[in-house]
Amino acid sequence: MPIYDFRCEKCQMEHEYVLGMNEPRPQTCDFCGGKLHRIFQAAPVLFGPGFPGNDLKKRDKYTRESLENEKKHGLR
Repeated sequence: MPIYDFRCEKCQMEHEYVLGMNEPRPQTCDFCGGKLHRIFQAAPVLFGPGFPGNDLKKRDKYTRESLENEKKHGLR
């Protein structure tokens, strides 16, 4: 089930609720009774391996360029 974030307009406390798609959202703060507003946040982005054929070619190219730059500037 998804986790939803809410913020109280009175005490500014943030709350997390695990709610099903058809469950009613909470209306009041558990601590002060103030009105809750939903906080919308960007979804997390997870970078995976992608397409190995393309990624390996790019990785090798950048690694080779990086090593050449380090040698050129006396860092290695």
